Amino acid sequence: MRTKALRALGQIVTSDASILATPNVRRAIESHLLDSSSAVRDAAVELIGKYMIDSPEVAGDYYQKIADRIAVRELSHVIREREAYLVSKDTGLGVRKRVIKLLKSFYSVTEDTTRRIDIATRIVLRMLDEDETVRDLALKTIEEL
Repeated sequence: MRTKALRALGQIVTSDASILATPNVRRAIESHLLDSSSAVRDAAVELIGKYMIDSPEVAGDYYQKIADRIAVRELSHVIREREAYLVSKDTGLGVRKRVIKLLKSFYSVTEDTTRRIDIATRIVLRMLDEDETVRDLALKTIEEL
C-alpha cells in the first residue's frame, strides 16, 4: 500500500515537481526512505530520482538523504575502521543499485565539485559491497564517469 501511494504521488508530481519541496511531503518521503520495507524505500528513491535531475531545488533538498542510502558520510571514520567499508546504509539490494544509477545521472548534471567528489567516493565505496552485482555496477559506473 505504501509503495502504491508513492507511485501515485509520482504521477501527481509530474504536473508540479515543486510539491516535493513542500515540508509535509518532504517529511513523508524522507520517512519512507527509512521504511522497513525495501520496496517502499526503492519507490521513494525512484520518486525522488525522477525529479532530482530536472529540478535542482529537489536535488538540494534530497541529495544527502539519497546519498546516505549507499555509503557512510564520514570518510575519515571509514579509513580508520576498515570494516566500516563493508557497511551498507541500505540493506535493500535494489535500493543500492537504484541510488548508484541516480547518483551517476546527478553527477553528470551537477557542477558542484564537492558534490561530484562525494558522489564518486560513495560509488567507489560500493565497489566493496557484499553483493557482486552492486560491486560490478559500481565499477562500471566509475568507469563511465
